[in-house]
Amino acid sequence: MTHDPDGLVFDLDGTLADTAVIGRAALDGTIAAFGITPTGDAMALNGMAFADRVRTMRGNGDLDDTITDADLVAECDRQLIAMAGDVRPIAPVVGILRRAHGRVPLALATGSTGPVAAAVVAAIGLAGVFDAIVTRDDVARGKPAPDCYLRAAALLGLDPVRCVAYEDTAIGLAAASAAGLSVVDVRPLVRKKFPS
Repeated sequence: MTHDPDGLVFDLDGTLADTAVIGRAALDGTIAAFGITPTGDAMALNGMAFADRVRTMRGNGDLDDTITDADLVAECDRQLIAMAGDVRPIAPVVGILRRAHGRVPLALATGSTGPVAAAVVAAIGLAGVFDAIVTRDDVARGKPAPDCYLRAAALLGLDPVRCVAYEDTAIGLAAASAAGLSVVDVRPLVRKKFPS
């Protein structure tokens, strides 16, 4: 991008919030609660919403017809919300967001569901900061499809090519790029200044 962006769009998990531990615990807990043994790589698709991973597991034949997608997502969400208080902000990226607040429109584009996103955003002290929030509930297709980024730019009233996205996964970067946003891969910044 050769000009200052008109808006910034941030991913949540792994970009603004260090949710890796609770995310893995909730996924494992949900799988255990339903007695599922995944045979494919659905649980390793970093950056993909749980609802989309569930569809992958169903396609792999890991789920019988008595287990609904909605039941799996609801259980995972319940566990994530219960653990949201343990999430900490990713300081370098939250710092970028805070410096931009009030200067340019800000949006969140996350693969999390609305209730989970609200709990995590509140836990890291960012409630009320975003001008628009797009969750997995708001779009037909999750990342790597561009839908969440296109919707975020639309809600901000901006052309996507005039926006910058901050992401931490290949799937998320692909989604933002496909929507036409310039992308910033936060992984080098996070590794350098926010050791795990």
